Amino acid sequence: MSVNVLRASSQRLTAPALVTTFPLTFGMWTYPTAVSGGFLTLCMIANASGTGDYLQVLINNAGSTWIIDNPTGFAASSGAAVINQWHYILVRYIAAANTRLSILYPTGVIEHIQNANSYSLAAVTQTVLGAFVDTGSYSDHYSGKIAEFFIANADVQGDGAATQDALVRDLAYQGPFAVPNFAPSIIEYLPFRAAIDTSRDNGEMYFGAKGRNTWTNTNAADLKEQPPLRSDYVRPNKFNRFLMI
Repeated sequence: MSVNVLRASSQRLTAPALVTTFPLTFGMWTYPTAVSGGFLTLCMIANASGTGDYLQVLINNAGSTWIIDNPTGFAASSGAAVINQWHYILVRYIAAANTRLSILYPTGVIEHIQNANSYSLAAVTQTVLGAFVDTGSYSDHYSGKIAEFFIANADVQGDGAATQDALVRDLAYQGPFAVPNFAPSIIEYLPFRAAIDTSRDNGEMYFGAKGRNTWTNTNAADLKEQPPLRSDYVRPNKFNRFLMI
């Protein structure tokens, strides 16, 4: 399954800051049901009090391009988000001047972009799926489905270089637990297969060193169908051996 957020209903999911500085990696499948009409923020790590301290990935309201953005600047994709189609999104915040966004498009093409505008997260307090937050106010809501979300306190590739296509495909179709040396760095994994509420975990969610976090589901986002995963997709409740250090 996936969680479905609607811009018109201002739906979003929020949690305390899960990772507060670089290096970090996060990824997810998404199925945008709107690609224009305003900025559409997919995921944001931010200081909700409004200090201009954030990292976000969004769809641009001009050209429907994907953007990786921080307070000092952004980088945009050449390709455009495709409405009502699944995409895989991977973000590597490696260093202050090295943030990399990879997009696996519905056609199977992968695009990599780099935001070299230097910025260091300082006092982030919140993780948001589906909206932009500033001074406690939410805007630029996303419309679409989100699935297989994970965030980790390490660079999944580990070398700071351009992301490899094969790694993006592995994460998309087999999941973050299919990368054994990376799995211990995962802080949170929410597949949104059977539940949105983390207190109703059926064993498919994973909570790392920070323990179980409470996500707030604002305005009742609901569950929809899941993305096109492979039958050998690696889940933490079945492959605990990958978490051994």
